Amino acid sequence: MRLLLVEDDEILGDGLVAGLRMEGYAVDWLTNGKLADEALKLNSYELIVLDLNLPDMDGMAILRALRGRKDETPVMVLTAKDTISDRVSGLDSGADDFVIKPFELDEVCARLRALARRSEGRSAPTIEYKGIVLDPASHQVTFNNEKVDLSQKEFEILSFLMSNIGKVVSRSRLEESLYSWFFHFYFWFGLGRLGLEFELVDYFPDYPGSRRFGRLSDGDGDYRGNLHRYEGACAG
Repeated sequence: MRLLLVEDDEILGDGLVAGLRMEGYAVDWLTNGKLADEALKLNSYELIVLDLNLPDMDGMAILRALRGRKDETPVMVLTAKDTISDRVSGLDSGADDFVIKPFELDEVCARLRALARRSEGRSAPTIEYKGIVLDPASHQVTFNNEKVDLSQKEFEILSFLMSNIGKVVSRSRLEESLYSWFFHFYFWFGLGRLGLEFELVDYFPDYPGSRRFGRLSDGDGDYRGNLHRYEGACAG
């Protein structure tokens, strides 16, 4: 399940990214409000975790812009503000849940699972289909009451497909849900096995709309030529 994390605190962001990826989420992490707004215009996500105090564009403005585009992606707001008026304002602006800092990762994950259930139109904690029972919380799968051992990626694929029963899902849509910018970058430009080293002409920022050029070298800096332009950047 692809998730956008918007949090400018580096320590908190690092911890959340690590924890959420261990839970099986494909996490894109941005630290800037305007870049997050741009990312939400260009990419599809199943869940959004949004801090309110951000540089360049605050979380409430991002939330209002998101709902103004009729985007119904579930949003969990992270905030250090614990007043009723702040929560009421956020909920009325389109937030689906609030988590007050400091918080425990287990609670965040449980709340995200609840948001995912509601967005998929189900209330049961497990997903069932023709003898298959998938439990997102325990990451366990059974078939006709027999445990099925799956790798993390196999579990994520099955979870996505079972969450979209009755729908036609394209390969690109499946890839979008399963992989973050980080994976796509190394998937497409992982040229080490060809004996070539990929180098960026300059260090790219965490900006999803940026367009940069890369080059191939054979390890001694010899220029081999421009790569295709790519859209997107790594995060995390």
